[in-house]
Amino acid sequence: MPGRLWLPTLALCTLGAQEPAWVQLALAGDPGNSSPPALAWLRHDVLCQRPEWPAELPAGAAIAFRWTPTSLRIWRSQVLLPEGVAMVGEFAVPGREPIRVACEQDGVEEWTCTAGGTLPERLRRLAHLLGVSVTATATPPTLDLAAALGNLAGPAAVGDPFRELLQQGATSCGELTWSTWSRNGEFGVRGRSDGGLLLPASLLLLATVGEATIDDTFWQSAPTTFVERWSMRAYSRRDGDRAEATRQLVRSDNGPDRETLLDMLHADEGSRLAAIDALVRRGDQDTLPAIIRAAEGSSDLVAGAAVDAMESLWPHARNVTRASVRKAVSQSTIAALHERLARLPTAAPRLRPEDSTAERSHAWRMRLLIGLLILSVCLHGLWRRECARLAADG
Repeated sequence: MPGRLWLPTLALCTLGAQEPAWVQLALAGDPGNSSPPALAWLRHDVLCQRPEWPAELPAGAAIAFRWTPTSLRIWRSQVLLPEGVAMVGEFAVPGREPIRVACEQDGVEEWTCTAGGTLPERLRRLAHLLGVSVTATATPPTLDLAAALGNLAGPAAVGDPFRELLQQGATSCGELTWSTWSRNGEFGVRGRSDGGLLLPASLLLLATVGEATIDDTFWQSAPTTFVERWSMRAYSRRDGDRAEATRQLVRSDNGPDRETLLDMLHADEGSRLAAIDALVRRGDQDTLPAIIRAAEGSSDLVAGAAVDAMESLWPHARNVTRASVRKAVSQSTIAALHERLARLPTAAPRLRPEDSTAERSHAWRMRLLIGLLILSVCLHGLWRRECARLAADG
């Protein structure tokens, strides 16, 4: 599979056929394998496996390549890159002028191009799904590449080499943080990951179509429902958008299932608070031990939310759940949890309103059955008495 797969450029080929897409990059020599991890993966696991790789070219040599939808050419680079620069070049997508690329050895990469122009539909849709905005934000957004790719690519068969290679690349890239700028008629994107900026973007784009190069209308897998879209952002974003995605999920009438909320207990502070609030509002007393464990090592806000959750859910908790809560509190270093547990009642669990209604209905049915049984016994006795009287008169 690696021998016939060229990930970033194949992804760009899916942008559309209105204008040719192309990439031309020069990579600095890397004899000691000291370049960013994902760029090293690109060199050794993808490019070196291509039949276009010159047989006399060492794997760690400075290289250049140019890709078009119909060809790929790799050669020894004669470009002398400044110290600390891992990659330079340009790429083009339909609807825009060529975009200049410069990636440093620490994974910081910058794109610059003339302001204006339009993006292909697939790129616009992908940005919308991921919650990516081209406008500058106060806090640079952060995206977990492996989580985002897993959501976009959808389920895969065990041992699928294509998906495995995609996941290797995304895992090598790690988390991507970026910001945008605009000045003097130019627009730029500056980002950082363990693979720069172009490689992560290409991997995400490729995840939407799989191995085939298909037109803009085809998506191999893409979140479509409200819950799926916000779940992807809740799982993959590593910034304030993650908390917002969590809030949108817990407010939805058809919001996340219990497993999603439990997963969010292991996310950032905002997501934990939103998940705890949702579980308490749902009255899910069986999740109380998980809430208490999630508060360990968190901020005072999360610890306070766990204390409040214990007070709200404890009266309705079953005995087996209460035992798990006591065990979780005994392992916790949060003093407030120990103090609150000591003050909580030890009486039998109190039925919630919905449970109380069900219990009353059950009791009423039992009383009715008993009454019918007594009535039938009485009627049977009267019937036997009348039978005996008729026999005596005869």
